This record gives sequence, structure tokens and C-alpha cells, in this order.
Amino acid sequence: MLKLAKAAVLGIAIVALQPCVSLAAPISYVYTGTGSGTLSGTAFTNAAFTITAISDTDNVIPVQGGDPRYITHLQTSIAIAGLGTFSVTTPSSTWVASRCCGGLGEPLGPNWISFDMPEFGSAGNTLVTNFGPVTDPDPIHTEQFINVSTSGGVLSMPTVGSVTFQAITAVPEPATLLLLAMGMTVVVTRAARRPL
Repeated sequence: MLKLAKAAVLGIAIVALQPCVSLAAPISYVYTGTGSGTLSGTAFTNAAFTITAISDTDNVIPVQGGDPRYITHLQTSIAIAGLGTFSVTTPSSTWVASRCCGGLGEPLGPNWISFDMPEFGSAGNTLVTNFGPVTDPDPIHTEQFINVSTSGGVLSMPTVGSVTFQAITAVPEPATLLLLAMGMTVVVTRAARRPL
């Protein structure tokens, strides 16, 4: 049993000496706020909405010399109070520019919601780790949030109020995994020291 404990400690030490890098993982980007517009001809005013976009952290693409960066979404949905939840079929992405801002829109296309806040891009928002929540009371470029295809019809939401953004990873980050492994080592070591 002591040999097992020594092997476990050696294994943990080897892992601990490796650089901690983020592994590819699912990530969700959630935008919540209120907006006014139309969905398939049905008008809504100041309706609460939640946009949820799912991606893979391997999908980050740097442009223009590495900044801004964007990540294409694997799937995107929007829930609008009083109307329902719909899949967004127009390709979408979340983007961030470290010098100024970030937001939601089409890949290298119109920005549907932009956070005009330096802290959005400079506070560690790498698009691959947990971030936020961050609220912009007056997002910009919402006039470009028009003619977006959804499973419920064409969505246009050119008027958007305060919006909150949050990025949520689905699996623990490497530092968390390392802490878990060290705890397991303590348990194995203590079990090895107990007499049978």
C-alpha cells in the first residue's frame, strides 16, 4: 500500500510540474436583458430575453493581429418573455477586443449587442474561462440586431436595454483539477498509514 501511495505522490508531482493550460471544453455565453422588436411580425416591447450560446474553447479565432478575438457558437437560442424559446439559425459568435469592448453578433459581421466597456475586454475575458457577470446599462450597435433567422421566424430587436453577460465553463479548470488530485493524494497516504 505504501508503494501505491508513493506512486500517487509521484504522479501528482509530475502533473503539478506541467504548465497549467486550459483544455478544450464546452462553454456557455449567456446574455440577459430587455428588448423591443418583432419576431415573425409579432411585436414585443421591453420584453425580458435570455440569449444562450454554446461553443467549444478550441474555437477561439484571433483576427487583425490577434485582437479582437471571436469564438463561433455551435448553437444559440433566445428566450423572449411572452413569446417562447427559439433556436437562432443565423451563424453567431461572441467577440472581445482587449482595448475596448466585446459582444454578440455574426462572425466578422454585424454586431447585435456590443458592450462598450474597457473592463469587458481587459479584465481577463479570454473567451475560454469563466467570466462575469458584467452589465452594460446602455449597449451599443443594437440597431444591427435585425433580420436574424430563428426557428420562430425572423427576429429584429433594434432596441435593447441593460444587458448582463456571463461566460460559464462546463468543466473544472486545470488548477481545480490539480487541487482535487492533491486532496486525493492526502486521502491515499493516510489510508496507507492505517494498520489493517
